[in-house]
Amino acid sequence: MVAVLHQHARRRFPVGETRRLVANVVRGERKRLGELSIVYVTDGFMRSLNRRYLRHDRTTDVLSFSLGERGRLGGEIYVALDQARRQARIYGASFREEVRRLIVHGVLHLAGYDDGTARGRTRMRKREDHYLTDAKKRG
Repeated sequence: MVAVLHQHARRRFPVGETRRLVANVVRGERKRLGELSIVYVTDGFMRSLNRRYLRHDRTTDVLSFSLGERGRLGGEIYVALDQARRQARIYGASFREEVRRLIVHGVLHLAGYDDGTARGRTRMRKREDHYLTDAKKRG
C-alpha cells in the first residue's frame, strides 16, 4: 500500500500519479511492495529531517528511510516540493518532471540503489531515466 501525504500547505502533486510511479518502479525492480509513505514537505521540514537523521544542516530534495519487512520494499520517502521547484528551473525541467524524478529516485534507494559513488550515481540515473521515459509514454 502506498500512502501519499501532503504536509506542504501550498504545493501539491497528484496522488494517482505518485502511486503509478511507485508501482511501476516496484514492478520493474521485481520487488514486492510493503507499507510505503510518500510525504510532500516544505524546505523547513526537510531541513529538520536532514539535520536530525543525517547531521546536514540544510534542505535536500528527497530522503528515503527503509522500514520494509524482509523481502518487501517499504518505508518513507520525503520529497521537498520547494527544492523540486528550484531544481526544475536549474535543470530546465517542469516542476512535475522534477517531482517525478525525485519519487523514482527515492523508490530506487529503497530498492537498494546507492548514489554514493560515481558508478552508483550513473547506474541510478540510468534507472531513473528508464522509469521516467516509461512514465511519459503512459501519459
